[in-house]
Amino acid sequence: MMRRRQFLAATGTALTVALAGCSEPPHVELRLTPLHDAELGEQLVADVDDLYEDEASAAVRGAAENGSYVRNATDESGPLLDDGELVRHDGEVFAVRTVRVGVQARTLQVFTVTYTGRGDETTVELGDDARIVAYSDLPTADRRMFDDAYPESLAREPGAMARYLRLTYPDDAESVFVPEQEYDAVEYEGRTFQVEYEGEDVVENGRYRYELEPVAPDIETYVDRVVDEHVFTLDRSTLSEEQREMVATAIDESTYEEEKEISDAFAALVERIREHEPVDRHSSQLNYVLNYDGMTYLAELHDTDFDFDSETTEPYRTTTDDEPATGTTVDDSTATNGSGTVDGIDHNAEYPTTEPYRTTPSG
Repeated sequence: MMRRRQFLAATGTALTVALAGCSEPPHVELRLTPLHDAELGEQLVADVDDLYEDEASAAVRGAAENGSYVRNATDESGPLLDDGELVRHDGEVFAVRTVRVGVQARTLQVFTVTYTGRGDETTVELGDDARIVAYSDLPTADRRMFDDAYPESLAREPGAMARYLRLTYPDDAESVFVPEQEYDAVEYEGRTFQVEYEGEDVVENGRYRYELEPVAPDIETYVDRVVDEHVFTLDRSTLSEEQREMVATAIDESTYEEEKEISDAFAALVERIREHEPVDRHSSQLNYVLNYDGMTYLAELHDTDFDFDSETTEPYRTTTDDEPATGTTVDDSTATNGSGTVDGIDHNAEYPTTEPYRTTPSG
């Protein structure tokens, strides 16, 4: 897990980007996996113990034990769990209901730290008049900012690599970068790193409430419903020879992909699949269940720059009510009993049977 610094609390995500010549071109990818090999349940439903962040696991457990769980987001990226995200807790499958109940404004300092490279075509050239400061001479706040760029990791790359940092500086912190930039680069362990201060960015952090909605009593029941309600047939007789070869490649080699701009044949094949309702969607990937030549497959469609429709641009519902948290407070999070029940969940509830697994917002 990424180190967290108490001094620079609530750090924005450090995003590594390759400079010119290193980035991967946009592409579309189709994967077809026989359903009996696809481990569909594990792909579509995350176990509470396997969630990416410990805080997300805590939110699920808090909602299960108390009816709801409220926590402030640490940056503007959004909630810990998207509205409609599926989780498995104590064997049962739930959809997380996420509602934004408040907003908190924060001011961040924005930097780009770039390793200047080893002389290949991606090298960043500093001017002869570049102002360079030794790492050991940096004030404490700037040194910790630079540490959050993980210079050792950047320096392992053959060319110029950059990290985009969004940090909270104390108002009274001594700095050679904020608010006026006095140096252009930092000398660190014999390597040079360009530092660019981009200025301030005011962001609005959400305060989110998480609740659990029963979906299925177990993962097997959930998968059976997904297959029954979402499977469709991709008829090979309606495909061109070129498209049949694409499908064959996706089956035999696990993946068929093309870089943008994709061919007309592949674009038409992708559109045929997109006409159907996905069983799950996240990031730039859509998951479908289809039948082809008598075999059922999990179809994963990945498009690096596919623009989802507006229904999916907000991963959570919002409320205009300012809903203060009540209950037992732990840190900046609160577990609340929103339903008035003892354990927060009616485990004898009748599980819904119509589209319990869509991840689009419900309101």
